[in-house]
Amino acid sequence: MLNGIGIQNLRSFSQYAHSELKPLTVYLGRNSSGKSSLIRLFPLLRQSVEETTTGPILWYGRYVDYGNFNEAIHKSSESEEIIKLQFDLTLDTTPHNVWYKLNDPNRFPQLDFRLKIHLSEQNQKTYAKSISFEIDGSTIEVVPDFENESTTIHARGLVSGCFLKTEATSKKDYKFLPILSWITDTGKKSSIKEIPEVNKSLRAEYTAYMSRNLFREKENAHNKIICRFAAKQLKKFFHHNTKPETISDELFDVRAYSKDRLEHGVLSLFKGHNYFTKQMQNPEIRQEFLDILHPLILLKNYNSIADLINSSLTRSLLSVKYLAPIRANTERFYRFQDLQVEEMDHTGSNLAMILNSFSESETAKFQKWTNENFGFVSFVTTDGSHYAIKIKTENDNEEHNISDMGYGYSQVLPIIMSIWLEIMSEDNRSDEVIFVIEQPELHLHPAYQSKVAYLFAKVINAAKESDKNVKFIFETHSQSMIDAIGNCIQDKIIDKEDVNIMIFEKCKEKGSTAFTANFDDEGYFTNWPVGFFSGE
Repeated sequence: MLNGIGIQNLRSFSQYAHSELKPLTVYLGRNSSGKSSLIRLFPLLRQSVEETTTGPILWYGRYVDYGNFNEAIHKSSESEEIIKLQFDLTLDTTPHNVWYKLNDPNRFPQLDFRLKIHLSEQNQKTYAKSISFEIDGSTIEVVPDFENESTTIHARGLVSGCFLKTEATSKKDYKFLPILSWITDTGKKSSIKEIPEVNKSLRAEYTAYMSRNLFREKENAHNKIICRFAAKQLKKFFHHNTKPETISDELFDVRAYSKDRLEHGVLSLFKGHNYFTKQMQNPEIRQEFLDILHPLILLKNYNSIADLINSSLTRSLLSVKYLAPIRANTERFYRFQDLQVEEMDHTGSNLAMILNSFSESETAKFQKWTNENFGFVSFVTTDGSHYAIKIKTENDNEEHNISDMGYGYSQVLPIIMSIWLEIMSEDNRSDEVIFVIEQPELHLHPAYQSKVAYLFAKVINAAKESDKNVKFIFETHSQSMIDAIGNCIQDKIIDKEDVNIMIFEKCKEKGSTAFTANFDDEGYFTNWPVGFFSGE
């Protein structure tokens, strides 16, 4: 689950800027203050993980166009040639084979990780100059050296650190953390035997099997090396008669990623060592022990953690539902197409196709929902090989072609439809959905702008009750929407802790910066900048 995102040296952000991602996150600011650069980072990252690329970022793709690395990086003589990205993640550490027991009281804990990626460019190719993750004060950093075809991994704790070399990683091997192949004695020998060419399928299968087997052998050898190193560092906490091999063997199966779980595990693991147990009764000594051991356990389990972070962040970014600021104009008539539609296009261009795919019962439910929330219904009528979108409002007995209704309906319907599709989704997994919307208020009367904000709040409230993780991130200039959010807090539709209002500013010296405006329990701002909407 993605809880926050940070950037530095991206476009107008010369300084570090961080956005906590609450269920309702709003970006406000004058034109060209930096809010669009931050909100478009989400579709940029989605298009990057959707496609097979030669680097971690696809600057120009289906959703947005950042140009290239040199156009995206902040233009400043004092700026280093690195774009910094940060992701705050809460990860479910439950093994895949017990995922079905979601309500199991012994479920593995959710842990907070911080992933940092430093991007650079060489020969017009973007690559990750370094990648690191942090948890509980310990950091693991991977630094590829493409010129010398090697990679260094650093483990840093609060009191000590170490590093080791691994086999080289390719610039196109990974989006985030690379899966590393360790340099061990095992890796110097190959047990793969030649197989006659008569069975190429068997040969390929055998080669893949031996490759996986060799990877596991290297992984086990790496774990033993780290455990032996850890045993030497921790020997002082044990009785002088305790052999390092004994400590090393006990540590081999430790997989705790957080310090509290590690503390619980090692105290139980070494409970038969009386001298150690007595030492651990001193809080300062116990903390020193954990500070030494924790980064080494992370290093030992690096590939498992990397796979966990990569898969979780990829799922989060693929869950982004982006709607661009200029949504497609509606047409008077549409031709029938036998295409299956899974989600709203980021421009809303497939709105008619989705409406036309609804069954009678689905259409009735959608009309009831839009009428309750917005006071109008939409549907399609057919005319030979064509069909049209019709709108009927609560104040009108006649139905009208959407092309005759002004731009407001064509701009808000893609937002409404995108939300509706998610509400009605039969996928009941707990994975998150992140709606990213630029200027949802376009061409809408202030009353309708308020209705959109109320809809966001009600969907978030309903999602919390059904234990689903839904986030709305939108950029706006609408005072009506901001006022409506305050009213939703006052009416207890949404909690103030579920809202993050970020206000962006820009100056020549610092570039873009942002701060958070906070609501009180009654829905009033406690630190709203005077004259923000009036321009005073």
